[in-house]
Amino acid sequence: SSYNFVIGPLYPSHFNDVCDYALINKQKTIIPFSSKVTNIQDNPYLYLLNTPNTVYYEKVAKLFDKTFQSARTIFVRTANADKLEFTDHLMQHFLNNKYEVQTLPNTFVNEDLERVLTEEKQNIFIFDGSDWDSNFKLIQSLVNFKIANPRYNIKLVGHNEWQVHAMDNADILHEVDTYIIATDYYDAYNKAVIDFEENYKNMFNTYPLIYHPRIGELGYDSGLFMLNAMALYGNNFTNQDFSANYLQTKLKFEKISHNGGYVNTNILFIHYTPDQQIECIELK
Repeated sequence: SSYNFVIGPLYPSHFNDVCDYALINKQKTIIPFSSKVTNIQDNPYLYLLNTPNTVYYEKVAKLFDKTFQSARTIFVRTANADKLEFTDHLMQHFLNNKYEVQTLPNTFVNEDLERVLTEEKQNIFIFDGSDWDSNFKLIQSLVNFKIANPRYNIKLVGHNEWQVHAMDNADILHEVDTYIIATDYYDAYNKAVIDFEENYKNMFNTYPLIYHPRIGELGYDSGLFMLNAMALYGNNFTNQDFSANYLQTKLKFEKISHNGGYVNTNILFIHYTPDQQIECIELK
């Protein structure tokens, strides 16, 4: 072929055809939007930008172990429990590794908090739902309790979907010492991001779509990754490690099985610290 790699497809109905083409022609192919590509298990030419759930759960557990030594975890059962599979998996990991684990209903009051909290360790709250609007009152309750009871070391682990609301709600995220689990981080104040979006505007007469993740930046980062990989290692590139000036999504690929393709395993915590800083904690 006269090209080095393919980015796509968009629609799941095209996955099999594109994956078969990649395998037959030994054509490296980045699939940018879906993590549910069964062909990845036996096709060494596929690269998934979105981490499959099984890998995602494992990496988050490792990042948690690295970040929160000696902690008590408190799982809050919310009304919109769209992350229940994930939090149940995480809870089982904690139980297997002798963490202290507690649960709370979303109707918790201060007396319930005092019952499950400890002064001896970090207290890490995790909600089993990602809906910001329904979680906001619970977060505010944690903030109020934390201010009134500074003897407790309280932290909150949030979901990737919260990034959409982070800029408008940064104060409360800082107050409760929040760690958002993420695969990407969009920093609107980053000069490289600002320059990219201005160049995009000049070229297409519109700014990139406001979406999560930012699709314009995702396209840039995935192209940057593959072009750098090809420039450094040629067509023999697989998953060698190298650095690049990514705008939003730092890509790090791992082979999923002996005969399989590669999945992006860059998982991080976006930490909104109590002193109004934002830091990214990566799983090395």
